[in-house]
Amino acid sequence: MVIFTWLLIFPIFELAYVDSMVINNYMMPEYSVEATVGAEFVAFDFVYLKAGSVNYQQYESIDVWKPYLTDYKIETGLRYNGLEIGYYHECRHTVNSSVDIGRFGGGTTKYFIRYGGKL
Repeated sequence: MVIFTWLLIFPIFELAYVDSMVINNYMMPEYSVEATVGAEFVAFDFVYLKAGSVNYQQYESIDVWKPYLTDYKIETGLRYNGLEIGYYHECRHTVNSSVDIGRFGGGTTKYFIRYGGKL
């Protein structure tokens, strides 16, 4: 007898200090902090959805934070015995009007077949 779990949720939280980050040959502001929030949802043991965002902020003092970029990521697909078939999209958006969107905006989309089991 096979018992399926209807829905599982795996939260993702991360706060990190970024020592240095270069995007398009441009050094990002000093004292950058990134905050990651996301989740993975698994339904019926084989359908999954991962979504999240990473927000980059410049730290000046304990009460002054300047957000400048956010990356959004989403992945969905089917998973069975290490084999995944799915869709992935990632895009970067500026959240500060003084940041040049032409230099920092962008994204990617892919459809994939991936195997992550043991050989």
